[in-house]
Amino acid sequence: MTMKYFFILLFSITLTLNSLSQEISNIQTIYKQVVNTIKNYEIIPEIEKKGDNHYYYSTKSMGITYKYPNLEISFYFEIDKNVWTSENLSGTYRLICPINSTVFKAESSIGDNGWLCIQNPNGIELVYKGKRKLIENYYFYGTKLTMKKLCSELSDLQEVIKTTHYKGNLGISTNNSKTYNPSNNSSSFTYYNTEGFAIKKTYKLEENTVFTDMLKGITTEGIKLIAAYQCPQNIESDNPEHINLINIVVYEISAPATEVLKAYTEGLSRNKFKYTNRSWNGLTGVEYTFKSDMGGVMLPTKAFYGFKGNKFYLIQLASLTDYLNKYNNLLNSIKIL
Repeated sequence: MTMKYFFILLFSITLTLNSLSQEISNIQTIYKQVVNTIKNYEIIPEIEKKGDNHYYYSTKSMGITYKYPNLEISFYFEIDKNVWTSENLSGTYRLICPINSTVFKAESSIGDNGWLCIQNPNGIELVYKGKRKLIENYYFYGTKLTMKKLCSELSDLQEVIKTTHYKGNLGISTNNSKTYNPSNNSSSFTYYNTEGFAIKKTYKLEENTVFTDMLKGITTEGIKLIAAYQCPQNIESDNPEHINLINIVVYEISAPATEVLKAYTEGLSRNKFKYTNRSWNGLTGVEYTFKSDMGGVMLPTKAFYGFKGNKFYLIQLASLTDYLNKYNNLLNSIKIL
């Protein structure tokens, strides 16, 4: 790839980051629906039997996470203290389900009862007290409508993960410990030393794996992607006007910085984006606004693109409401190291 072509790609990133953030926002919204269903409805793990004896139990701390390529469901199973058993079955159980091959099926029983069957012909890992075994299916019980709801939401989550080739985490912290500065634990900032910036802890950054995967296989001498982060805010809100989409991308480019910035502004001009030169936080760059089409909704976005030495930063915030003030608050919450 020529350097000129990569400059065009850098500008196209400005337009594609918002659509990628929207995809991540959709994934996280569906994931939170599953979490809320598990949290707020009675869902009973498969009943254990020994002969004619049924063990009565309570369940606590049921949860669900995703780490590519597996969806993991965990729960705590506790035998009733009045029931005698020959073995202690109480403890935390984990179901590790490969996202690509697992099937979720809701089935009805007698009356209002129903169950959710999680199936995988290649095996689901059941983990308990450090021991693992492969099983072909596992059942959860509840009302017919609850199981139908949970099955639908799990299937929707599986579908959107597969179609977007999402390789990030859900329900798992993604902050990179290698770039975090432990000496600043007591401060109000999280430090990303490799990337060369710090940001207030009110902004919970996540690695934008969709974006980094998009750039895999694209190599150019003298250009290195350091990191790509996103920070979707308030995505659980029923009101889309409360949602904010934030992107921070960091590069190292060995070409003259002024040449790179000039090529970038030429791309802005060709696409009729108005920009202003700006120096901010020790960076030299440009600031501009534009709107992205998000399925018929034009999303206002403001961005800064600039450099310090051979390191380039792209910082964006998009929101339907008050996006200029939110953008200024974001910049005021970032320190370039």
